[in-house]
Amino acid sequence: MRKLTKLTLTAMSFICVIGCLLPLTKVLADRYDPLEVAYETQVTLSAGRECIVKLNKKDLAGRKVVSVESNNIESGYAYVDQNSDGRTFVIEGKKAGAITYTITLKAKKKSTITKKMVVTYLKYENPLGTAKIGSTNLKKDFESGSDVVMSKKKKKAKIDLRARSGWEILSISCKSWKNGKEKIKKVKNQAQFTYPTCDDYSVITIKVKNKKSGFAESLRVYVYYY
Repeated sequence: MRKLTKLTLTAMSFICVIGCLLPLTKVLADRYDPLEVAYETQVTLSAGRECIVKLNKKDLAGRKVVSVESNNIESGYAYVDQNSDGRTFVIEGKKAGAITYTITLKAKKKSTITKKMVVTYLKYENPLGTAKIGSTNLKKDFESGSDVVMSKKKKKAKIDLRARSGWEILSISCKSWKNGKEKIKKVKNQAQFTYPTCDDYSVITIKVKNKKSGFAESLRVYVYYY
């Protein structure tokens, strides 16, 4: 389990469009849950949060990702992690605008190829009109960005989440770790929730969707147990 520090909150989100091999799908991903994606996949995230892009083996065609470059490092950056398995790389956006990432794929006995990934960063909008967990009101926190931090006060807390006009809540879940083992449980809205027993913190994930555009966003509440 990776130890978290208090996250930097920003007021933007981005849509990531990758290549052109498979039909468009709307999916979710985040730094701590890398999502395996294929080219021509849309991903909605918050700027300031690193996204691990994991390519399909079929799209790699026996090659490995050796480098990835941004055409505007002031707006967004990318890199290949030293511990990468050859299929992943990391991107993060800093401000609004379109960025083109160039991914280089290489193998010893194969020709080197490059892929282009266009990322458009959009202004973040708080999708929640009400955001309360127990006695903690998180509405103002979500005005700043999609990742917020709070402290656990009691063993149980009422979950009170309501979407703003034009948005809908798709699901709520809680992820926790105990002795290095990950556990995910569904959370019921407008009901009492019992915090799971875990090592240091748990993460409540709220998946929402904009009814007009269809774009989905993943909000996260990092609940620390100390």
